Parts: sequence; structure tokens; C-alpha cells
Amino acid sequence: MKIFIFLSAFLSANSGFAEFIVDDQPEKPTIIAEKGKPPMAIWKNGREATGMFRINDAVFVDIPATVYENSCTGFTGVKCNFRSGIRAHHIAMIWTKHEDAKRVGQILKWSFKNNNDPKDLLPGDFFFGPADHIRYPEAAKDSPKFDTMTCDDYRFLPSDPFMAPYNRIKRWETEIMDTNPETGMPENRSTGGALDVELFPDSTKNLLEVRVRGVFVGRNLMLQGDIVSWTMADKNKQICQIGLKPDFATAIAALQKYSTTLPNKFVPYVFSDDGLMPEIINNMKSFLENPNLFRVE
Repeated sequence: MKIFIFLSAFLSANSGFAEFIVDDQPEKPTIIAEKGKPPMAIWKNGREATGMFRINDAVFVDIPATVYENSCTGFTGVKCNFRSGIRAHHIAMIWTKHEDAKRVGQILKWSFKNNNDPKDLLPGDFFFGPADHIRYPEAAKDSPKFDTMTCDDYRFLPSDPFMAPYNRIKRWETEIMDTNPETGMPENRSTGGALDVELFPDSTKNLLEVRVRGVFVGRNLMLQGDIVSWTMADKNKQICQIGLKPDFATAIAALQKYSTTLPNKFVPYVFSDDGLMPEIINNMKSFLENPNLFRVE
């Protein structure tokens, strides 16, 4: 769950501050969002801000996992390593026109009217993984397409993974151990997963590509949850299950480092049909169209 929280970035306005109204409220800018152009905010006093983004190189993290239960073949204790890739898109509003020349090229700062603790105005932080090729094919086109896995003994799978027909996981579920508020007892709770996952072999590298053929819930199959459960069919075509326990320690350290090494170069974020722009525009408006609540500089 820690890694799931770490990857999530949300912007929200606290309505509890709405009572702080000031008389010297600035004008609201005009928000422009046109297909093929970056989003812009234009003020009557000549200020202008443009939506920019910076994309980091993809990072691949290793997640070791151990097979702890297996009703398909009985093999347990098998060590596997999942390699999961993400690519960060960091979207910000940048001053492109400002009466203070030093502010041009800088990220807009925002703060609540009742304090002086300015923060960067970031309409969106997105970490794209394999699932996003389905959701946002344009935005995620240069992001990793598949997780991969290698194991020290593939006999735990229902069939030889390097021979057709390939192993298919009917249902891939990730779960966390959480306390049931009604009973007070710890229980496993689903956090995501996928339907119809094919373990596609790359015999030249002795690894399996984890290819989602059906519905995908979440960002990366392995980057969430305390345990992973696979529902498969054994050699007799009977339903069986395989359970794995991942270890996120190395992955968390790598992702924390990755989140602080974004490149400094910004380029215009071109409006498109990638499905992200509505979220970005809404976040922009929540700050820029509420001068009674927020100060922007």
C-alpha cells in the first residue's frame, strides 16, 4: 500500500478556507484549451502562463517475489523477479509573460490567501505504466509496455512457459492486509489487478512478458498490494490458484530517488485526446479561477 500511496498525486482545494475573503482580489484569467495547442492562462494585465511538461526517462524496478501457495502444481518456495517500468510526466504552469522578467520561465507559485507559503502550481503528476497504454495510448506511447518476470524454477506454472499454448492467468489480483473495521480482524482487501493476463515468452532473454489482454485495474500489476493471487487452469483444465508475496523494499527506494531526478527542461504540453487534459484543465481552474481563495504569483 505504501508504494501505491507514494505513486499517487492529488490536488484538492480545501473548502474550509472559503471564509477568507480579501478585498484586493485580482482578476480571473482566461483559460484557453484548444486541441493541438498547450493550455494557457491569460490575464488582462499582460501576464501569461503556459502548460508545460517534462518527461523523465523510464525507470525499471525489480520486485522479488516468492511463491507461497500453489494448488496448480504444488510447487512453492520458488523465487521470481518482476521487473516493472514506469515513466514520469510532470506537468506545470510556467510563466511565459510577466512584468517581472525574472519570473519568465519559472513555475507559477500558489498559496492560500491567509498564509505566505507558496508552492509550485502543478496541475498534474503522472506516472505511466503498462496499464496506461490502454487508457492513454498517446500520452503513454513512450512508456514501458509490459512488466517482465523471471523465476528460478518454472515448474510451479501449470505448463512449460516457453512452449505454446502459453500460460494464461484468468484473474490477477493484488491485495493488502487491512483491518476490518467491523470485526477488528486483519483481512486481505483487493487493490487492483487484471483479467486475462498472458505470460508471453521471450526465449532469447529467458523471461516472460506479462501481457494484459483484458480489463486492467491500477497502474502496474506488481506495484501495489502485499500479496498477489493468480487464478489459472491446471493441466486438467480445473481452476487453481497461485499466491506470491512480493518484497517492495528495493523498488520503493528506487522510485523515491526517481521522483527527485526529473529533468529541468520544460516543453509545451500539446492539448490532445489523451484523456488527461480535462483533469489538468480542471486543476488549473481550481487555482486560477478562485482569486478569493488562492494567491498566484
